[in-house]
Order: sequence, then C-alpha cells, then structure tokens
Amino acid sequence: MKICWLGHSAFLIENNSGIKIVTDPFDEYVGYKMSKVFADVLITSHEHKDHNNSNAVDGQRIIISKSGEYEFGDVRIFAFNVFHDDRGGALRGTTLVTKIVTDGITLCHMGDIGENFNRAIVDKIGFVDVLFVPVGGVYTIDCATAYDYAKEINAKCVIPMHYKTDDCVFPIDTAEKFFDFYNSKNIIVINGNNLLTETVLTNESNVNVVKFKCHA
Repeated sequence: MKICWLGHSAFLIENNSGIKIVTDPFDEYVGYKMSKVFADVLITSHEHKDHNNSNAVDGQRIIISKSGEYEFGDVRIFAFNVFHDDRGGALRGTTLVTKIVTDGITLCHMGDIGENFNRAIVDKIGFVDVLFVPVGGVYTIDCATAYDYAKEINAKCVIPMHYKTDDCVFPIDTAEKFFDFYNSKNIIVINGNNLLTETVLTNESNVNVVKFKCHA
C-alpha cells in the first residue's frame, strides 16, 4: 500500500489492487494549493473549505461525508461523528473519524477531532495499524492530546496531520512538539511525500511515527 501526503489533512491512499482513496482535500485557504489528483473514493470529514475541496479530486465514484458503512471493491470503510471542538460541538460542530480496511491493513483518519481525550472514542475506533491524527491545536486537538489518543489506540504507524508548515497560514503549532513525545529511533523520516506501508509496518519498533519532509 502507498500513502502520499498531499498537505494539511489530505492523503492519497492507493491499495494493492489500484483503488485510490483521498481524504480531506483542501483549497488555497490553507495558504497553498493542493495538487490535482484522481480518486475512486473521496472522504471529506466535514464541510470546512480546508477539508472539502472536491474540485481538486477527479473521479470520485464514492463520496463519503456522513457516518455509516461503505464498500468499494476490496475496501471497507466505517465512519462516525465526533466533536470538532471541546465544547460538545458548540463552536465547530462535528467531524468524521474514518476507518479504512484494505490489503489486510486498518487505517484510521481522525478528521478534525477537537474533543479532549475520550476513552469511548478509543474503544469505538478499536484496532488500527495506521493512525492519522491532527496535532496543531486551536481548531483541533493539540499535540499532547493527540499523543494521548495515539498512545491508547496503539497503532503500529502514527502519521501527524493538520499542523503548521512553511506554507500554511493557520495560527497552529508545527508537528515538532508531537515528535518530542517519541524516541528518535521511532521517528521514520520520509524524504518526500510518499510512504510504503511495508516500510513502517514491518519495522521492529513497536511504534513508528512518520515525518514527511514535504507534501505534494
């Protein structure tokens, strides 16, 4: 399986049979433009313009924006709502947490979750191989809360998202504070934006945290 970081919370996931899934495409509101991509499945965690720019994605035979269970070829997807803030949704409503199961691998994209650590959410997510978690704070959970979720979910591979980069104009934190929670030997640096899951899922370390050097 190949995972390509497109920037912000957007990823292109391609399984071994060639099915392409794109999560949370964004527009230039973030501070930079997302590269045009093709997807068989488009997932938008909520209707904010840094997560729902469907114009940046061609194809889109299935669009997932609501809780439920979905299937496309050998891909199964389970989505459920959590709050986008720590006030029960009063500030920003809800966002989708999405589990993707394919190639014998379970991935979980936590959307723009803003809830303080919640054991019920961890239990609902269940087993995960690859976890995408926002770490920037302000509009989502911060790096400390992200670490609490990541530690309890206990995925083999953790990929931070929704953080400050050189191009991002949002007043949020970089990912560095999140990486500080981990031993350097557990941080897998990718000199680009493409990751093969075999790189991290077969590594001897119990947890591997991915640090992309750039986005598409």
